[in-house]
Amino acid sequence: SDPSPALRPPASMEELTIPSHGARMNGIIYLAAGSGAHPLVVFFHGYPGNERNLDLAQAVRRAGYHALYVDFRGMWGSGGEFTFAHGLEDAETVLAWVRSPATVAKYHIDPARVAVVGHSFGGWSALMTIGHEPPAVCVAALAAWNIGGAAKRFAAHPEERAGNLQYLRATTNPSSGPVRGSGDALLNEMITNASAWDYLSRVPALGDRAMLLVAATRDSPDEGIAMHQEIARAAR
Repeated sequence: SDPSPALRPPASMEELTIPSHGARMNGIIYLAAGSGAHPLVVFFHGYPGNERNLDLAQAVRRAGYHALYVDFRGMWGSGGEFTFAHGLEDAETVLAWVRSPATVAKYHIDPARVAVVGHSFGGWSALMTIGHEPPAVCVAALAAWNIGGAAKRFAAHPEERAGNLQYLRATTNPSSGPVRGSGDALLNEMITNASAWDYLSRVPALGDRAMLLVAATRDSPDEGIAMHQEIARAAR
């Protein structure tokens, strides 16, 4: 239900920037109504992030959580160049920023109640980095794209390699693409790091933290139901 209109301060939104490795990431934070410390949900968007999941951000704010959204370096106007490696660095930077005493004090965050929600590329970023976070930080992976697992399939499925390359080139097109980077370099990065970036190898390190997995029957093999069943087996 809607929060009481009598709550003060009322719900609001603030634009913000987070520095990451010499570049500026642009973001917003939805602030829930009411005084005191609030739990926080951090949203990591997909590649390139056309679906920003801000409907979910609005919903969690309505339920009393703050919600943080950030564009990775080289995406949607944030500074720097996008690479998958930079995305992992940015995810860690965002989570460190959330835990900093200055951020906690400024935005009235309860650092003991933090959740990370990642969609597709953002789900991969979350699963790859969440093991470095305190055990109380929980994670939701929505159609989490297994970048390493996808690259491992390329040898046996050249059509998947070609499809990925076509999409990466389209999204990095200098005339209209939302990503500042090289499609060919991104594909090579996937292939070079196929084993290291298979998130199934990282899941056992997540320990006993709470985890929600969401997938659908029409998702691709590297982020579909079977892949999420593999995540669940690895976690157990």
